Amino acid sequence: MANNYYYIVAGFPELLLDFENKPFNFLHLKEEVRGMLDDKDRRLVDWLLLGREEQKLSSHFYRVATTLNCRFIRDYYSFDLQLRNILSAVSARKAGQDPSLYLIGNNEFTEALTHSKAADFGLKEQSELVASLLAILEEVHILEREQKIDQLRWEKGNEICASHFFDIDVILCFLLKASIIHRWMLLDKIQGQQLFKTLVKEITDTRQHNSK
Repeated sequence: MANNYYYIVAGFPELLLDFENKPFNFLHLKEEVRGMLDDKDRRLVDWLLLGREEQKLSSHFYRVATTLNCRFIRDYYSFDLQLRNILSAVSARKAGQDPSLYLIGNNEFTEALTHSKAADFGLKEQSELVASLLAILEEVHILEREQKIDQLRWEKGNEICASHFFDIDVILCFLLKASIIHRWMLLDKIQGQQLFKTLVKEITDTRQHNSK
């Protein structure tokens, strides 16, 4: 049975308050949340954040992450793998290279990304993500493009947690968003601050809704 972490989730705004007028310290926030979890859920946090480190991604990581007994990590990293494979296939196509050299996994989706000559790899009708990403990649400004891709990640987290309130999935979603904010604070302070305000508003709105 999943743990009920009401006391952590209810305290999210307080956990964020320290960062409103200071540099966003994701490592401090992560450790504070992690310290309130049991051992099993701490390991899930570690898996989530391992996948946020580009250099740690591999076929082994995705093979394990997409079969873990945790809906959030399983669904999120299935999505993330598909997203990264689409981006890799588009980049390889533009460079005139073989996409299979850069894709992770071997299934119908990667087969289409490898062999299809269609602009949408013949996948637009099967995957909303393909259509969304291809539209985003038309954006000429790199930072705008990156922000829209991270927005897809943010929205996927919300989608997975749509019917969850005080369990580990909500906490993992919170930390995913916090890690995205951290990335943008390093890349673009203004964009990072906007995402930070979005996270605070989402949490406040959810608490007000749940209190009705």
